[in-house]
Amino acid sequence: MKIFANGEFLKEVPYEREGGTPHRKKSIYQFGKTGKLVRYVIKPLILKAFAFVRDNLEEPTIENTWHPNSHIIIEIRERFKERNIHNATTPKDLRARAYLGMLNLAIAVYEFDLFYRERIDWAVKKLRESDWITLSDEKEPRSQWWADDGKFDEC
Repeated sequence: MKIFANGEFLKEVPYEREGGTPHRKKSIYQFGKTGKLVRYVIKPLILKAFAFVRDNLEEPTIENTWHPNSHIIIEIRERFKERNIHNATTPKDLRARAYLGMLNLAIAVYEFDLFYRERIDWAVKKLRESDWITLSDEKEPRSQWWADDGKFDEC
């Protein structure tokens, strides 16, 4: 895999553990002008927008949706609600509210918009066909944000 940054190809750097620590190449989205734009401008706006969706859009359920793939996303959302340590019902936890809002919007759009449904299906297919690296060596998200009941792989 080649990593492309600032118009130049960088040497190949696979994601691997060195001494128990993840090894990552620096990214323009972590540092410098672009990193600051993402971290301090774009991400807060997106989080607030998705939290607004979560707080105002009627929550999709198995009963009010029709597509089987929407039902899978609903099951993932419910599992997240069970396992996430932060309480998404409080205005203070913007990240949890935003994540639920993002999933709810994805479900709502998937339900009625064939343009996006086909592209989401295509992306999921490509992820399945790829060498996507998930959670490095871990089986679950970091414990400071996730209730560990040993059932992560069952969702």
